[in-house]
Amino acid sequence: MRIPFVRSAVAPALLLSALAGCEGLLNDGDEAQRQHFAAASARWNAANIDSYTFTLGLACECGTAEELRDVIITVENGVVVSREYEEDEEGSTAPESIFGPYDTVEELFDVVAESIRIDADLLNVAYHPTYGVPVLLQVDPSSSVADDYLILQVLDFTPTPAT
Repeated sequence: MRIPFVRSAVAPALLLSALAGCEGLLNDGDEAQRQHFAAASARWNAANIDSYTFTLGLACECGTAEELRDVIITVENGVVVSREYEEDEEGSTAPESIFGPYDTVEELFDVVAESIRIDADLLNVAYHPTYGVPVLLQVDPSSSVADDYLILQVLDFTPTPAT
C-alpha cells in the first residue's frame, strides 16, 4: 500500500491508519519499541542480504516537493550504487543531501534506534514481516519543535543477486 505524503496535519492520521495493517509499533511504549526493534534487526541480520533495491518515499521539511519525489535505491554489496527518481524518464539522481541518510537498510535501522534512544515524542514503525526492514516510519522527536517530523515509506523491497 502506498501512503500519499501530505504536508499537513493529515499526514500523521494517514500513516496511523496504514500502520494498522502492518507488523510493528503504534506507540507501544519503550520496552515494546525495543523488543520489536530487536526482533526486526534479528530478522534482517539472519537474512544476510547485502544487495537489494527499494523505493523510498520521504516526507519532511528537508526539501521541496519536487525534491521529495519517490526514489529507487539500489544497493550492491552494502554500497549504494544508484539513487534515482522513480518517475523521471531521464533517470536523474536524487540528492544525497536529502536521501543519503536513509538510502540503506542499516541507516533506516539507525534512525529507529536513535528515535528510541532519545525517547521521541512520537515513534510509529512497521517492519517487513520476512526481512525485518523498517517499511513505514513516522518520527517526531519533539512535539514542541515545529517541522522536525520525518515520515519514511519503503516500497518494493527486493533482495537482488550481487553483481
